[in-house]
Amino acid sequence: MKGICTNWDCPNFDENKKKIIEIPDGEEFVCPKCGKRLVEYTKGESWFKKHKITMIAASVAVVAIVIVLCLTLPKKTVKEPSGDNRLVEKQGSNDQTSPKMPLVADTIVGEDPAQTSEKNGTNQQEEVLIDTNKEKPRDTIRIIEEPPVIITNVIEYSFGKYVGDAKKDIPEGSGTMYYYRHMQIAKHDKKNPPHYAEEGDYFIGTWGNGDIVNGALYSKDNVLKGKIFAPKRPNPYDLSKE
Repeated sequence: MKGICTNWDCPNFDENKKKIIEIPDGEEFVCPKCGKRLVEYTKGESWFKKHKITMIAASVAVVAIVIVLCLTLPKKTVKEPSGDNRLVEKQGSNDQTSPKMPLVADTIVGEDPAQTSEKNGTNQQEEVLIDTNKEKPRDTIRIIEEPPVIITNVIEYSFGKYVGDAKKDIPEGSGTMYYYRHMQIAKHDKKNPPHYAEEGDYFIGTWGNGDIVNGALYSKDNVLKGKIFAPKRPNPYDLSKE
């Protein structure tokens, strides 16, 4: 009895049906190489041409099964890392009847969105306004610093008025002294000639321990009368004694 092996992996397989295997009568009708059952050989139309439609249908079925498996199998989800520098924005309501208000952003460090929504319910909002037309970068927060408060001290003396920095009610730092009468100033400066101020004069410069350290003396007409460079007094000095 003659047959053809249809096992593609078998050495006896021949697509052109030219390799015919003859099996003696009474023996099992299988391929002696692979052990698969043979297809009976018939002259005329090729076995592959005869079963062409069946093979095409089988191929289409296999492709359809693969597509269905790809669509139905669960996809792996990638969990976003919970960083410490995320900026979560609270979006405004989409209700068209509500008035348009500036959006308010809550800066949340190391918290889940669920926790953020719970905090929003308690009306705990930080006053960080964002531009509704152009969103700010998520990794930056604008911090508005207020200018430092400058405190100017005014100390009245019998001979004049001091305006400037002070420490424990004595001049210390930058300041200006306006003189009401004639007097000697910077008496602790022993290396330089004596310094005198007249009525209407004013001295602008640095002060230390209650007395002049260095600066310039001007007349009431804003004319420079001289510059003073004196050492700082070792101990605090009470100008009210002048």
